[in-house]
Amino acid sequence: GAVTGLCFRTDNTSILASGSSNGGLYIWSLEDERLVSSMPQAHDSQVCTCTFMQGEPILLTSGGDNAVKMWIFDQDDGSAR
Repeated sequence: GAVTGLCFRTDNTSILASGSSNGGLYIWSLEDERLVSSMPQAHDSQVCTCTFMQGEPILLTSGGDNAVKMWIFDQDDGSAR
């Protein structure tokens, strides 16, 4: 789907998150220039917004499905729970 939102981590980690029109959430390493994690069904509808909390490994997303979700990036492989 089309990109509907972009945001950068602000805790000295070179990561970009992108949301899509089909509800997917994708995490990109800016250092390695590659996709590091994908959640193709993060929302049941388009991802409307994505915002990393200042200085924290926490991403908030909202979707057209009326859901607000919090993703915590604290897994050993850099993925979210």
